[in-house]
Amino acid sequence: MEEKIDVICPQCGGVIDEKTLKCKSCGKKYTREEYEELKNEILLKRWLLGDEASILEEDKEALERWLEGDEEAFLGLMERKGRVEEAKEIEEKVKEAKREVKKEEVNVDKLIEENIKLKSLLDVEFSRREELEKEVEVLKEQIEKLKKEAVENLPEDIKELKRKELELREEIIKLESLKKKKMLENTAGVTGLVVSSKEMEEIKRAIKDGKIKELSEKITELMKELAEKDRIINEFRNELQIKEDEMKKLEEMLKYKEEELVRREEDIIYREKKIEAQMRQLQMMREEIGDMDEIALKRRLEDLQEEIKRKEEELRAKENYLRVKERELEAKMKGLVEQEVELAEEEIKIEIKERKVKTGTRRLDDLLFGGFPIGSNILVYGPPYSKKEVLVYSFIAEGLRKGVPAIWVLTDVTVDTIREEMEYVLPTYPQYEKMGLVYYIDAYS
Repeated sequence: MEEKIDVICPQCGGVIDEKTLKCKSCGKKYTREEYEELKNEILLKRWLLGDEASILEEDKEALERWLEGDEEAFLGLMERKGRVEEAKEIEEKVKEAKREVKKEEVNVDKLIEENIKLKSLLDVEFSRREELEKEVEVLKEQIEKLKKEAVENLPEDIKELKRKELELREEIIKLESLKKKKMLENTAGVTGLVVSSKEMEEIKRAIKDGKIKELSEKITELMKELAEKDRIINEFRNELQIKEDEMKKLEEMLKYKEEELVRREEDIIYREKKIEAQMRQLQMMREEIGDMDEIALKRRLEDLQEEIKRKEEELRAKENYLRVKERELEAKMKGLVEQEVELAEEEIKIEIKERKVKTGTRRLDDLLFGGFPIGSNILVYGPPYSKKEVLVYSFIAEGLRKGVPAIWVLTDVTVDTIREEMEYVLPTYPQYEKMGLVYYIDAYS
């Protein structure tokens, strides 16, 4: 069965239709001669690349015999495959080529160089693509490994900086790979294989002798050497880039350390100047004391003693003044308390008349229609922090203001605690104790 070959449009890369001779992508129209030339180029490229899947061994032998001069072998093969019209066209082209060859000589060197360039370009492109794919995989693995190793066991702020640094390095590697691809695309049309004059003579002899296989092996060997050299150069280039990055990091670290050393040096210089100033001041004081004679020192000591005595007398005078003021305040407080008790007699008469005792909390008195009933026992009960103690303290303070004695029965607190709590509610509470209006039954202490 005849194998279908897709002829590629050189302008856009689309497929050319075999019947209409138009490109399916850009619509460009080709002649039958142009179509056949493009098709023959594809067949020749496949044969040069050793595409065993598309060209069988029989085809290769027929092509080799055709190149050696046996035209009937190739044309017979085409006829056996059912490609009679194509075989006739090729036969006509061969005859036309023979007529042209008779007119002018064929440039064998140019033909060899073009074939070698075509083979080399194809081999270089495929080999470099494979190398780039391998490099990409290796770089990905290295990047992941570096990320894991670099980020572990670091503080959070340093981890974030390290992560950003690794991302930047990954971007640089991607840019380098894109740069290599662009360089390959730009140089694909001009890059050729450098062959020495001796090797060129061998290639010429091989073509004249019909040794196509040896020529292909020679070209493959040269391409392998070139690919190996390119790989080594790329490795050196990558290592150089890594070393340059490491040098940049080291330079940044050294710059930071130098700045830190400069700051420390400035701090040390400032401290030295400060210590020198203090030392000069102490030296001046020492010199002043050293210049004073014994009489001056005694006078200075006497002056200091007199100043101390004067300060002590001033303190005593202030203490006496404060004691007098304290007595006056106590007298005033006592007078106020007595006056307050006298003024409360009218209220006591009203409470006795109404048979109600005020609680000290006006709002609660309104709710109880004047206060607690006289002669009643009151139990204050409620959950914690519901102001039970405040109610009791207010009730006792209200009675003391009116001169009514109070008796405390203490079972879980001390007398000092009660006294301290009552002073918040009634600041003159100690005066009422001195008047004998407060009694304690201490069952706790």
